[in-house]
Amino acid sequence: MNHHSTSASSSSHALLEGIAIATNKLLTIRDHHDAVQQALAALGQSIQVDRIYIFENHPHPESGEVCTSQRWEWVALGIVPEIDNPILQNLYYYDFIPRWYNWLGRGKVISGLVEEFPASEQEVLAPQGIQSILVVPITIRDLFWGFIGFDDCHRKRIWKEVEQAALLALGGTIGGAIVQRRSEIQMRELNDALEQRVRDRTQELQAAKDSAEELVRDRTGELRVEKEKAEQRSQILEATLQELQQTQSQLIQTEKMSALGELIAGIVHDINNPVGFINGNLSHAETYLAEVFQVLALYEQHYPEPPNEIQDLRQDVDLDFIREDFPEMLTSMRLGTQRIVEIVRSLRRFSRTDETYLQAVDLHGQLDDTLTILRARLKGKYPIQVLKEYGDLPPLECYAGQLSQVFMNILSNAIDAIGERADGATEPFQGTITIRTHSAGGKVMLDISDNGLGMTTETRERLFESFFTTKPLGKGTGLGMAIAHRVITERHGGTISCASELGQGTTFTLTLPLERAIAGKAKVA
Repeated sequence: MNHHSTSASSSSHALLEGIAIATNKLLTIRDHHDAVQQALAALGQSIQVDRIYIFENHPHPESGEVCTSQRWEWVALGIVPEIDNPILQNLYYYDFIPRWYNWLGRGKVISGLVEEFPASEQEVLAPQGIQSILVVPITIRDLFWGFIGFDDCHRKRIWKEVEQAALLALGGTIGGAIVQRRSEIQMRELNDALEQRVRDRTQELQAAKDSAEELVRDRTGELRVEKEKAEQRSQILEATLQELQQTQSQLIQTEKMSALGELIAGIVHDINNPVGFINGNLSHAETYLAEVFQVLALYEQHYPEPPNEIQDLRQDVDLDFIREDFPEMLTSMRLGTQRIVEIVRSLRRFSRTDETYLQAVDLHGQLDDTLTILRARLKGKYPIQVLKEYGDLPPLECYAGQLSQVFMNILSNAIDAIGERADGATEPFQGTITIRTHSAGGKVMLDISDNGLGMTTETRERLFESFFTTKPLGKGTGLGMAIAHRVITERHGGTISCASELGQGTTFTLTLPLERAIAGKAKVA
């Protein structure tokens, strides 16, 4: 066996496993600082480095010139932390590491042995005990946001190109997650401030109303006038509050989907490069393999009785098995990369959630893309069967990204409802989602049904209210179905309704008028 190949494969496996765990931490842990810290810890333990850190670029607080500061750090046992090192805060690129800004700003990585680096860089790195280093840029919206570094203090590691490419892709994912979480925090703070203003104003109006009622014993006529004014103000306030809630939900959803779209687009862009590299080299590997076997065949033809040492080695490596199995392995790898390409294509289409123009789309393709993204959840703890009863539909002019988000919200809720029913089932339970489409009378009709837990009458009646949710804190915002209702009714001039009973499943019915959508295009133009 080739021990070097086995070691490289093990190292690559550990790297991919570390990236997968780190990405999961970023997407599932609520607190963004804790999410990044745990992601770095999981990655560091998987790839066995001594230190990982993230620096963020920003204007210097005094001069306003670009500088960088360390924000996060993970260190292995026995390694001295540098997170509190004042030298690594407000660090000018051009004073210590001038080539880093230009090099990383162009999307390139910095890798190598510290002893071979310029003297000015060694002055910063050597006191930290670093022998070898890999630094990858974090780019957000085509801007150089900062960088993530990997230090080895006990060995002189040489990073492979495929490892650098994988960690470069992870850098973009981490940066996108940080920006998304900060946007969510800002939106929550804005929401809290707006709600406090409403509460303060409500208290003021209530105090005014109480004061007016205090005077009723002496001035009945005046009280009636004041009471009417208070009621009018209360009605105005209630209408303002409803409008405020709708505005809040739209702002939160817009920012959330914008950040999600940018995050997904960044991931798709970063995945495309290594996948293209792998897929492009598979054909070369197949050609090289065929040529090697051709040479071996000629050797066997002209030298049918090789020396004993060669015969023994051939038996040990089982050349016949390799000749038969290796092409099949390459075929499996090609199928795997094709599957990744399909997922990336679906993600790319789904990420266009902020498009503000009408376009003709295949509604079935939109549904299939959403199901592709939800494939892991559909094959989760309780595998769910999806039945498609698609009719013959014409191309539909719509806001494609927004319509995909409606499908995502409805199907995600269906998966949750089926999981809740399966958890409480005493016998084996097969979850099913059925999607039916047809067109008639200038309209497209769509039914999405599930055999999940169903809803109570109260839940069904409040389903499309902003901020109403039955999910635990932290697992639902109460915006999904409210946004879905506005997308269907206001943006597309259609209708959306829900039929559900507790224990009997749920069916959402959507109608989209073709003539209304086409007319809307002229307004947008």
